[in-house]
This record gives sequence, C-alpha cells and structure tokens, in this order.
Amino acid sequence: MTTRREFIQQSIVYSTLSAWAIGRGKSLSAADLPEKQPSYGGMIGVLVTPYHQNGSVDPDAMEKLCQQMGKSGVEGVFIAGSTGDMPLLEWEERESLFRAGKKGLAGRAKIYGGVTSFSLAGTITNCHHAAEAGVDVAVVMPPLFFFRYSPKEMTAYMKRIADESPIPVLMYHHQKAPTPIAMETIVSEMEYPNLLGMKETGATIERTFEILQKRGKKRFLVLQGNEAYGPDSLKAGADGMMGALIGVVPEIYVSLGKALRENDETTFQQKQQLADRVCKVFELMPRKETFSYFGYTLKKMLQYRGWLENTWSRLPGFVPDSAFDAQLTAFLEDLDKSGMVFLQTP
Repeated sequence: MTTRREFIQQSIVYSTLSAWAIGRGKSLSAADLPEKQPSYGGMIGVLVTPYHQNGSVDPDAMEKLCQQMGKSGVEGVFIAGSTGDMPLLEWEERESLFRAGKKGLAGRAKIYGGVTSFSLAGTITNCHHAAEAGVDVAVVMPPLFFFRYSPKEMTAYMKRIADESPIPVLMYHHQKAPTPIAMETIVSEMEYPNLLGMKETGATIERTFEILQKRGKKRFLVLQGNEAYGPDSLKAGADGMMGALIGVVPEIYVSLGKALRENDETTFQQKQQLADRVCKVFELMPRKETFSYFGYTLKKMLQYRGWLENTWSRLPGFVPDSAFDAQLTAFLEDLDKSGMVFLQTP
C-alpha cells in the first residue's frame, strides 16, 4: 500500500511535469500522467479577506468571491495570506474562510491556506485543522516574530512541519519577513517529502532565477509571488504565479498562462502588456503610511467589478484619503476606456 508520504512525493513529481512544465517546449498530454494524481501550480489568486462593517469576517462574501475565481479558470486561490490579513485572524476565522472558499470553488480550483502561527506547535496544529476544513496545501511562512533565525533553524523548522502535516506544505518567502528563507534552506528542502515547493516574493527576479537554476529537474514547485516578475519567471521555468492581482483580474493571468503553454508569443505579449498596466496600481498605494491601503485598494477594485460589496477592513481607525479614492477611480476608469471590459461591473 502506498503511504501518505510516498503518495505526496509522487504527486510532486507529476505536478512539476504537468501542464505547467513552463519553458520546456510544450505541455504534457494526459497519457503522460498517471491517473488521479493531484497537480499543483498554475495561476493562483491571493485573496483579500472580506469583513462586515464591525470588523468580523464575512464567509458569505468569501464564498461569492471564490465562485467568481472558480469561473475565471484559475488553478488555485490562497486564503489567509499576508494580503488576507493572516496575522490579524483568529484560527476559527481562518477555518470559516477556508470552508466558505471550498464551497464557492466547488472543486474547480485548489485552496492554499495560510497556517502560520507564532509557535511551531501551533503551525503544525493549524495544518491538521486546515486539512479538515478542505485546504489542499498548507502555506507556511517563517515564524511571525521580529527576531531573525538562522538558515539551519529554518531548514529544520520547515522539515518538522512537513513531517507532521497531513497535507502538502508550501514555503512562503517574503522579502519583508523578519527571517528570509535563505538559499541554503531552499536547496536543502528540494525533494524533501511533503514539501511541495515555495512561493517566492523576493526583492529581485535574479533570486528566482537562482532558485530555478539550482532546482534543475528536481521535484520542487516554484511560484512567483511578485506580479512584476511573473511573465519572465514563467518563461524561465517557474511553475506558476501566486499574486494579489490574480485575485482581482484573474482573466489576464489565466490567458497569459494559456498563451505560454500554447507557445502563442503574440497573445503572451499582449497579456503581459495588460498585466503591466494593471500592476501600476501598486504605484498609487500610499503604503508607507499604512499597509491597510494595500487591502483597501484591492477591495475597491473588486467592488468596481461587482465581486465584493464593500471595502471594510479589520483594523479600526482606517479612513482612506478622498484624494486617493479619486485617483484610484480615475485609474480604473482609464483601464475601462482602453478596452479592459472585464473590469466593468457585470
């Protein structure tokens, strides 16, 4: 009988040899893959967390958002990540969002769930709870604390979680995290059972290229978390993207991935230009004042589309500047006028 660890290990092999064998010439046919093997990667939308006006989470709104995401053709959604206010959510709230997302997706895409806790034991416990809530992949960041830990400690930390998690684990590196996931750790984790791979949100694309070079043909998923580096990362062999704008305008990125798989360079360039234009919204956000503008902007865009009813945030006291609101509205209207009809309210 195949053990859980062996099954996960086999799954990772075939996930990186799936339709997202990007940059390797062509997609594999169904005949090349074993039956009933889960695949990972592709375009994964990082979702905001919807709230009620009193700051409580709104699972119904999450379900509706995931319905739209499922219809768009994305391969996955990431719930309770940094974009989704993960450090501000109680575990019971995360679980309710996972279950709502699962219901909304209706099997059309995988759920990647943020499980990081302040403690190692808490993160492992969250992996088990996430699996029970229907999460397909547990996304783990380094400990959410202001102290820095060594690469040796982070390597052991990730391996311990992978050993005890009932579902595959995806490491999440972010350039602003107190402890980075060093290259030493990444190389050590490649091909480790139940460690699926990583989301890479680094400060430079050169780091992504280095990871891909060191991976070679190993079983290790690499997902680009910085939309600006997405197209070039895909061409270099990344297995997909996991970004916040995919959670707002998934059509662009789904089409981008499809064009690359089909070696349609003309369409790829067109979609890349659209993606570059939408990415300029990041330049509008006054994030130095408060990170709340990041989530607010994404919610405003979703509200503009008719996919979200409001822009409420978790933290009390946040009031968006009216001048910024006007600037953002003008930005979205300009996209509409240029023919981006998918941004219009359906």
